[in-house]
Amino acid sequence: MTPSLFRKTRSRHRVLWFVLGAPLVLVGLLAGAYFLLWDWNYLRGYASERASGAAGRKIEIANIDVDLGWVTHIRLEGLTIANAPWAKAEALSKLEQADVSIQLMPLLRGRLVLPEVYLRRPEIALEKNADGKSNWDFSENPAGVAAAETAAPDERSEFPIIGTLRIDEGKVRYVDQVQGLDVDLDISTAVGEAGRKDTLRLQGVGQLANEPFKLDLVGGSILSLREGSEPYPFSITVQAGQTRVAVEGTAQDPIQLSGFDASLKLSGPSLSKLFPVLGVALPPTPRYSIEGRLTRQETLWSFTDFAGQVGNSDLKGSLQFRTGDDKIRPRLTGRMVSTNLNFKDLGGLVGADSEQKKDTGRVLPDAPIDLERLRAMDADVRFEAARIVGPAVPINKLSTHVVLQNGVATLKPLKFTLAFGEIEGMLRLDGSRQVPVVETDVDLRRISLGELLPKSIGKESAGLLAGQVRLKGAGRSTAEVLGNADGRISLFMAGGQLNLVIAELAGLDVAEAVALLIGNKEKVHPIRCFVTDFEVKQGVLIPNAIVLDTTDTNITGDGSISLKDEGLDLVIRPQPKDFSPLTLRAPILIRGSFAKPRVLPDPATLAARIGASVALGVVLTPLAALLPLIEAGLGKDSDCYGLITQAAQAR
Repeated sequence: MTPSLFRKTRSRHRVLWFVLGAPLVLVGLLAGAYFLLWDWNYLRGYASERASGAAGRKIEIANIDVDLGWVTHIRLEGLTIANAPWAKAEALSKLEQADVSIQLMPLLRGRLVLPEVYLRRPEIALEKNADGKSNWDFSENPAGVAAAETAAPDERSEFPIIGTLRIDEGKVRYVDQVQGLDVDLDISTAVGEAGRKDTLRLQGVGQLANEPFKLDLVGGSILSLREGSEPYPFSITVQAGQTRVAVEGTAQDPIQLSGFDASLKLSGPSLSKLFPVLGVALPPTPRYSIEGRLTRQETLWSFTDFAGQVGNSDLKGSLQFRTGDDKIRPRLTGRMVSTNLNFKDLGGLVGADSEQKKDTGRVLPDAPIDLERLRAMDADVRFEAARIVGPAVPINKLSTHVVLQNGVATLKPLKFTLAFGEIEGMLRLDGSRQVPVVETDVDLRRISLGELLPKSIGKESAGLLAGQVRLKGAGRSTAEVLGNADGRISLFMAGGQLNLVIAELAGLDVAEAVALLIGNKEKVHPIRCFVTDFEVKQGVLIPNAIVLDTTDTNITGDGSISLKDEGLDLVIRPQPKDFSPLTLRAPILIRGSFAKPRVLPDPATLAARIGASVALGVVLTPLAALLPLIEAGLGKDSDCYGLITQAAQAR
């Protein structure tokens, strides 16, 4: 191409650019001038209408201001989202002012980059009514569901890139009528800056279950929340009343709440008070402090290798909790062990209250069974204790398997050793009914009498106890269940010996008793057979037989014991076999209550000792039906088994 032709061609290009480009430049200049003078509030109605249609709730915006540029600044004022018609709060959400800057170029590539976000006085009122319906549920409006799913990030990489985030005077209120929760949070600041190792911090105070509530959350920067390849660091401390939950560790994806690997520290006055905080229903306990490792994969939370103290008992083990949904119930599984379990720490499991006796004068636990928590989840947990410390009797090697399914709790087997013997059975609590039903079936085998009695009087005693407890009752507390129970209680002993002081005092043999008190206190008294068999009807124990046969005395009994009123009304009739001029052959009355029993002679029948002792066969023969139980508990070689067998054959 020659220079002249080049010049001509370039000239034609200039003409073409002038003809076509000048109008475009003019349009651009006019558009720029228009947008500079444009009042963005003309779009408020359109924007509100589109947003309201998408959410299915009325959304209002008081003012809109936009400063266009490669980094566009948007200001919204007076943003309000209407609440559900049934909700108590005026609005679901209010926002006094929002200032947001957006980078346009990344937005064209589908990336949301927000260099600055400032929210002033955001208010959110979340509420769930008694039917379990939530005011943030947009399921009645398909468009609202789609909008919510689109706006919410599904994973960590979808979270917006935020440089600086600031929240002033934020408030969140959560009311859950189903759980009885009413929480107010004041979110004062949350600061994070891109490119620096700053932290995100949220602090809140309020009320949880009518107790003071505090929340302190510290996490990595906002930028690392979005793009960090390393696990996201965080620490959360929640305190509700005296209950404190502290979690510190990392999350692979904090948006999905997955990939947790953290330490968890729990402390408070009772494990039952964790229910409003964690949603896990645990039994009442004394003050506790436990620490372990918390991990999460999908819906399974694992609290492993934990150890700590519950009251004066040590506790360690591992638990897993699978969260539930509309189709699957929450479920707790695992195993716990204790080396030294304090007996008093078990009181909460049966509804015992340390102040109960002082306040009511009653012995049987009357704390109500918490049906709401019993029905809140399912469970499959094994528990073992090597040694039980504290009770007057030696109990060791407790083990049980707790299964909770749809409000029905079963402890089977429930097994422990007592005084070198064994107690084994089951306990079933049906909390699926309006009034709970409790059923127990327990066997006692070869329990040493000498180990049960105080050492001052039991060291020379011997004998093996056995028995059976079969009870079933309905009620809202342990006391009420026993007060309505039906069933049978049998207890028997053979081949033993008893300190003679006790036997002589029981027979009111004053002469021999005085001689023993000032002489040989170690003298023992052989026991041939001891049998008690009670029929239980509506909480009243009516004896089929109370028989104690020794080489010196026969003792029989009659009357009743009321579990409903905790009343005692028994008559014990001693029949001494030896002669003493001061022997007072009188029945013994046992009166009063479980808390204050009274033992006294019956003055109406006080008389000189005459006649022979009661024939043992008369009272033992009706007990032949107990032979299978005696065989299982004591063996065929026991004196009691032989005596009852002989008495039955003689008739």
